[in-house]
Amino acid sequence: MHFRSFPVARYVLIFTLMVSLTSCAHKPKAVEEPPPGTFLEDIYTTPNPKTDLETFDTAMPPHLQYLDTLIKPSTEDVKLFTRVSGAYYGYAHCFVEDRDRKEAAALYLKGRDYALNELRYYRIFDTAFTYKQSIEAFRQALIDSFSKANVPLVYWAAMNWTGWITVNLNKPEAVADIPRAIAMLEYVDSYDQSYGNGSVHAALGTLCAARSKAKGGDPDRAREEFEKAFSASFSSTLTYQVSFAKYYSYQARNRELFQKTLESVAEKPENFSPDMNFVNEVARKKARALLKNIDRYFKKPQPKPAAAGAQPADPGKPPQEGAPQAQEPAVQKTEPPAQPQESAPQPQQATGQAQETPAQPQEQVQPVQEAPAQPREEVRPPQEGAPQNPDTSAQPREEVSPAQETPAQPQESAPQPQQAAGQAQEPPAQPQEKAAQTEEGAKLPREENPAQPQDAVKETQDTAAQAQ
Repeated sequence: MHFRSFPVARYVLIFTLMVSLTSCAHKPKAVEEPPPGTFLEDIYTTPNPKTDLETFDTAMPPHLQYLDTLIKPSTEDVKLFTRVSGAYYGYAHCFVEDRDRKEAAALYLKGRDYALNELRYYRIFDTAFTYKQSIEAFRQALIDSFSKANVPLVYWAAMNWTGWITVNLNKPEAVADIPRAIAMLEYVDSYDQSYGNGSVHAALGTLCAARSKAKGGDPDRAREEFEKAFSASFSSTLTYQVSFAKYYSYQARNRELFQKTLESVAEKPENFSPDMNFVNEVARKKARALLKNIDRYFKKPQPKPAAAGAQPADPGKPPQEGAPQAQEPAVQKTEPPAQPQESAPQPQQATGQAQETPAQPQEQVQPVQEAPAQPREEVRPPQEGAPQNPDTSAQPREEVSPAQETPAQPQESAPQPQQAAGQAQEPPAQPQEKAAQTEEGAKLPREENPAQPQDAVKETQDTAAQAQ
């Protein structure tokens, strides 16, 4: 009996153990999900299928503050510096640079310095960086100082440096740093051409297209670098295409390529590449913003409006040439009425006095009609002497012939026009006195005027005879 009960107890014990193990099997060990901020520590290689941008935007500032507390003067954890530098780049690139470029520049600079300060412990590199040696010396310092183990720090220092340059392209110091940032990216590329899922080539393309060709840019190389970035990422990272349109297409002034590239990004489905959903959602947001402001980057030439009342231009002539032709006749039509006033000396005086004594021009126009045979050459001198004595306007006709023998006679009559010209420059009170004189001269009978030239001729003949 004793021997039979033992197997039963053994079976009961085994059954109890199996039940207990089975009951524990359906309770898997809970796995804590990493905080959202960790996904932005390396946005190009960390899978992130989530597309809730607001959640990550809200979670990043506290996460950056937490990472700052981990950095101490005695910290020698290279991976920690890499994480912090990458987190600052991810937050600035995905959210801040589109709304506050100044804040983004500060974040990029802080992320760069986290990685760069760790690299400056190497004396050769620190000397080349501190004293801003030539670009050849800077490249050689990278080779002499670092190895493959330092590539992550060099990578994030260069990426943050590139971001800082792109938001400060209007500053000379930022443009001057482009060659050194390119040298650091090329150093990373020398170890692994697909490092960062093609982000190295995208950054190189951005820097090469950040300046025009006249200012040192290289658009041909920029396009080659972007093509390498597309190939390395299998075109699954849409942020590279946004950078291609924003920098290369804009620098090439190619509106069609700019618009076509951004529209292809905006039209991509949400799960186009599940592991890169977050970065691609950021790219779609950037693409829509750029398309909305496309007219700010590429202004369409607008035709100038035609002048009012102008006749339509011929098909072979541009409208700009036809507009002045329609305005010229209008100017010529307004000029002829003013010419009679300039040709007659007395009407000029009347026009100057018309504002005070409008009745005078009518009385002075009549003598001009009675003597239409006066030559045009005789009109010019009276313009200067007419304000003083308008009745003697006919004297120059007979003074022309003896003027060669007796030059003294015209000199005596010349001061009168000078005095009249001087009087014309005096204050407006004097024209009233001149108006009174002209009225008296106008009232004189016209029959007495022809006698004056005859007396003047006799006097000139007498003086000529005496001179002989």
